[in-house]
Amino acid sequence: MPALMDVISNDELTKDKIAEIFRNAYMNPVVGDGSDVRLTLDGIKVIITVDQSRKILHVMSLFGGKPGTTRQQLLELCNRINDGLILIRAAYPSALPTPTLMLDDYVVTEAGLTALEIVDEARRFRTVISSVPPLDHEHILV
Repeated sequence: MPALMDVISNDELTKDKIAEIFRNAYMNPVVGDGSDVRLTLDGIKVIITVDQSRKILHVMSLFGGKPGTTRQQLLELCNRINDGLILIRAAYPSALPTPTLMLDDYVVTEAGLTALEIVDEARRFRTVISSVPPLDHEHILV
């Protein structure tokens, strides 16, 4: 088991390595069928993927819109989030079949990351997205 401060190279950073890091941090990861690792942090589902070829770690959460939520409402919420919060991006992926808010961020893995940096990134992401509900003025998120 690597120490928290040992650098994990981009080539070593796989979904299994990510899952091991979160297991060691007692965060109960679930390895998905694809290339993702899923966590539930304070009731919020977080999806983490590694793209070794692009040298990035992607952290993401998806939130559904209530029935009747319009594209315009979701886009306006995205704008409020992107204007008011830093360190995350809000988007409305039109490819999804139902109105969905995607919150995500990316970490460059080119120089490698430590286990501590990866765990801290997931925690920081969760902290930042906890600031989203006050921006949902129309209460459109499920």
